[in-house]
Amino acid sequence: MKYVMYIFLLPFVMFGNTIHTELGMPKSAETLQLVERYEYTSGVKCDYGVPLWVAYNVNKDWYGDVPRWSKNFMPDSSLPQSCWIRHSDYTNSGYDRGHMVRSEKRTRTPEENRVTFLTSNIIPQLPELNQNTWLKMEYYMEKLAKDSLKEIFAYSGPIYSKFPITKYNNKVAIPDSCYMIFAVLDYGQRIEDVNEGTKIFAVVMPNNDKNVKSQDWTKFISTVENIEQQTGIDFFTSLPKILQDKLEGRITANIDMDKSKVTVYPNPTSDFINISTSDLLNNYEISIFNTYGEILMTQKINYDSNTQIDVSKLSAGMYYLKIGLDFQKFVKVN
Repeated sequence: MKYVMYIFLLPFVMFGNTIHTELGMPKSAETLQLVERYEYTSGVKCDYGVPLWVAYNVNKDWYGDVPRWSKNFMPDSSLPQSCWIRHSDYTNSGYDRGHMVRSEKRTRTPEENRVTFLTSNIIPQLPELNQNTWLKMEYYMEKLAKDSLKEIFAYSGPIYSKFPITKYNNKVAIPDSCYMIFAVLDYGQRIEDVNEGTKIFAVVMPNNDKNVKSQDWTKFISTVENIEQQTGIDFFTSLPKILQDKLEGRITANIDMDKSKVTVYPNPTSDFINISTSDLLNNYEISIFNTYGEILMTQKINYDSNTQIDVSKLSAGMYYLKIGLDFQKFVKVN
């Protein structure tokens, strides 16, 4: 009797999970080591000791009840040893080993949770950021995924705006700020479901100011376009260019933005805007952003029926007014 041995070659994608870059592989002029894991995909800059971006998907199915990995953070063995960062490389640095894919988002199996502790998923974050403001944003994402049954596609990483770069132990580059970008779709939706109405959140939080711990994460809402300018990375590369440009230049503040309790009028305006809100709030803060996510005006106001803001000094263009978690667009004309 003859025995025939068959060798089956599995396609490469079986060893990764291309769902994480469903909306596009980030493109950077930097030389990066690509890490493709079932739990996430990341682009690691070896001489910085961190990923410049981590792409991942999250929905209700990624959550489970396995306990958090309790041992040390680990170098990613898929990287060359010259690129390895170890747990001890952060010790006494004053910075947390900040997950880009939060470990809670991978609690379905012990292995999936363990992989989030690989340093290809870690950047230095101030404890005041990592354990407070950044975490509150993570709670919001968790609520979207688990309670609102949303499908989320995210990119996160560091921003370096000051040179020369500060490195701890001459290995780990300390970022000046950290970014998160996430697109929110309905459960099970994919790239073909992205349209001009898709909610795209973009956030830039300071990593050099301990006062960040007392701030609401929504204060740091920006635009994808602004993050691309600061990082030199192109996101959402699989979207049509026209759609990409529209989404990346827009501010989204709340998943229920279309149900905002705030009305701004007249709109367009040349000098003043009036604000009407169904929430009667005292001593609250109003902020005005441009389309790059830059705060141009901030002031405390006691609400009454005649609340009015002078915007006559703003250049002609589109702006966003923020009150609490509510945003409204308005147009300034000459």
